[in-house]
Amino acid sequence: MNGNRDIGRYVALGDLSTGKYQYIMPNGNIVLVSQLYGNRMPNPGLKWEKSMSYNLGLDFAVLDNRLSGTIEVYKKITTDLLVSRTISDITGYFNVISNIGRSIIKA
Repeated sequence: MNGNRDIGRYVALGDLSTGKYQYIMPNGNIVLVSQLYGNRMPNPGLKWEKSMSYNLGLDFAVLDNRLSGTIEVYKKITTDLLVSRTISDITGYFNVISNIGRSIIKA
């Protein structure tokens, strides 16, 4: 069983960013205001993406090695896929990393 390490560190945690904008006071003066806003929505229920694969092979040779070949069967099952999912922007975020679905590859 393997995990997916390409997602990045700390994606289950929220983080904050800073920014500045200009605010015009009622008297016409311009004030620079600093702000702190959520950059990534936290997901404390996030789990590792898990992949399990099986490979079964059979090599054969007959007729004094004149005819030979290989037969293989491969199956990979990935569960708890880590996906960036779009959410309503009313939350203040545009997406969140979630465990959604599973994938099965057969060959």
